[in-house]
Amino acid sequence: MAVAALGVAIVVLAAGERSSLDHRALLVSAVSALCVVFGILAGPWVGLSVAVVAGAVSVAFVLPFDDAASVAASLAAIGFWALASMAAGFISDYYRRQVASRQGEVDERQRLGRALNAIGSAIASGLDRDSLLPRIVRLAGLTLAADSAAVLEYNGGRWRIDYGWRLDDDLLGRTLPVDPGGFAAAIEASRAPVGVCGAGEHGVRSGELDELGALAALVAPLVREDRVVGALAVLMRARHRAWTGGETAFVQKVSTDLSAALQNVGLYEAQLRIATTLQEQMIHALPRIDGLELAAVMQSAAQPELVGGDFYDVVELPDGALSLLIGDVEGKGVRAAGLTERVRTMVRALWLDSSDPAEVLTKAGRLLLQEDEEQHVSVLLGRLGLADGRLELAVAGHPPPVHCGAGTCCLLTLRHGPPLGAFDWRYELDTVSLGPGETLVLCTDGVIEARRGGDLFGEARLVETVGRHRGAPVARIAAAVRDVAQAHAGTLEDDLQVLVVRRAATETAAAQTAGEETAPVQRTVR
Repeated sequence: MAVAALGVAIVVLAAGERSSLDHRALLVSAVSALCVVFGILAGPWVGLSVAVVAGAVSVAFVLPFDDAASVAASLAAIGFWALASMAAGFISDYYRRQVASRQGEVDERQRLGRALNAIGSAIASGLDRDSLLPRIVRLAGLTLAADSAAVLEYNGGRWRIDYGWRLDDDLLGRTLPVDPGGFAAAIEASRAPVGVCGAGEHGVRSGELDELGALAALVAPLVREDRVVGALAVLMRARHRAWTGGETAFVQKVSTDLSAALQNVGLYEAQLRIATTLQEQMIHALPRIDGLELAAVMQSAAQPELVGGDFYDVVELPDGALSLLIGDVEGKGVRAAGLTERVRTMVRALWLDSSDPAEVLTKAGRLLLQEDEEQHVSVLLGRLGLADGRLELAVAGHPPPVHCGAGTCCLLTLRHGPPLGAFDWRYELDTVSLGPGETLVLCTDGVIEARRGGDLFGEARLVETVGRHRGAPVARIAAAVRDVAQAHAGTLEDDLQVLVVRRAATETAAAQTAGEETAPVQRTVR
């Protein structure tokens, strides 16, 4: 830039050498004005340099030495414009730095904003602590160009490294003593991010830095119920550094969101433990019935938050018949798990004052409608006469069972009603026969709706699977349905249950069945 400026000035002055004296003075002024322009464009020192060199060239080659007054005036003009070019250059530099600083702030806000959006998406994507921490801590560290980052647990007397990104493996789980004058006291007092520096130049000194192998850090508190329970630490291990206001605000936002997310994870995990415990406590052993083989399997959804309200119940009725119940409560979690037991108990109680499954479901549906909270339950209820194999069935929004007779298996065609609790509905009764050696397979919609992409497992695959194993023991049939449905889906998105009932083929077989254990309920939790 300086070379180009000098070239332009010399060309102009060379042209002035062949001009009149008045024109020469005008050209010198023009060159002086160009010095200001170059000072603005290229900086004060370039403007000054051009002005000085142009002045020297004009005195030596353009201005006449016999006119001292003109030389003095021209030199004075060049000196004035040289100072003016420097002033303009300094002012221009100042505003350029301001613009660059403002642009840097805008770029930083955009970069940090994109990172916050990514962290928000990570938090919203699930309630699994083991996947939540790595994603958030990694994003925070990468966004601030840190060497490493960590989540620390705090109990007032010590730190424990709960999770680390790019931390040495031997640091994970380590307990660190609290420096009374370090960042623990600072974040407890301020409840805001604190810059930490081993040299004390860019923040408070803290002994914990040495334990973490860092020279500088930005530490933000994790707060739960107005207590500091931990910290998010972004660490610099190779150099000291100061943190900008935007970076500090970013870490504050991340730590606030992480605190809320971890609290939600804790609440969710507690609810999940309660729901799972309820489910396990509600597993009722199958009764031992002369002349019948019974088996049941259960498979929980792959994702813990999808634990649902599938249930079954097999109980002998006062008249000697057998009640067969399988159902699925709408919804997931504690509410669903609790409602399953209420419906099971409700059906058992209603059998005392009802003659058939349709009457039981009609009364149960009306009872659910009287409750304040809307709740729907799909149910298949059967009453099996043990002496004659007469099977009465009523359906409330539930998949039909598979019936295997003499060499064939098919879905029973039944009259369906809506799920319990949806409408005041009078359910209809269907009657079929379960002959000696015949098998009935009941399952929840987790089997039918097991899907791979948009491909449902479906009723046809269910019938085919049961048909391939119809001669196997009932426990093997139940397990086969579960395994094939799970293999089809890969990842189950809903719980499933399978209940299998078979009448003994002959009186001899019935006698043998009476001396055998009923197949135990198989439960699998992922």
